[in-house]
Amino acid sequence: AARRNMFLPFTPQAGVVYQVSVDVRLDPEDSSNDWHAIGFQRDMTGWSDSRNFAFGNDPEGGYPWLLIRNNGAALFFAGPGTQNNKGGPGSGTFASDEFHTLMVELDTTGANWVTSAYINGVQIGSSHTYGVDDSGTATGNPPIMNVGLNAGGGSGFDYTFDNFVLVPEPASLALLGLGGLMLMGRRRSN
Repeated sequence: AARRNMFLPFTPQAGVVYQVSVDVRLDPEDSSNDWHAIGFQRDMTGWSDSRNFAFGNDPEGGYPWLLIRNNGAALFFAGPGTQNNKGGPGSGTFASDEFHTLMVELDTTGANWVTSAYINGVQIGSSHTYGVDDSGTATGNPPIMNVGLNAGGGSGFDYTFDNFVLVPEPASLALLGLGGLMLMGRRRSN
């Protein structure tokens, strides 16, 4: 009955718009509220419940993340965990036995990061700006250290993830940074 989690280490840099996406096929034999999810996630050290590595109710859960349920519903959470529920459509919205593209965008170009979620190119719920909570308390930007996928619920249901993509790729950012340094060096030598 454990959840299934897959993670890649990832730390966002300021000044970049990141998009993490995956194609998910809903199980045609299961109309439960079991979910498939994608998103960003914080440090995993010190966790005691391996089933909540990603997107459980724990404060160290997903931050931000998007889920789609086998019953065709979807929800977007700014996090941590299931805090900051930004909404989404109810059951029957997304057809089973079809692939749906889930995408979470994280914009780090401003002092306060902004996140949004999309399924099949349509925004799910509302965007969220980090830095201040609804009561006006300063919260800061999320401490992201991973990007990942998660499937929740019990055993015996079929789920498929395909075409997992993070744009821009961290390696691409490093190459762009090196290119900029080379141009600066070349400019100084002229």
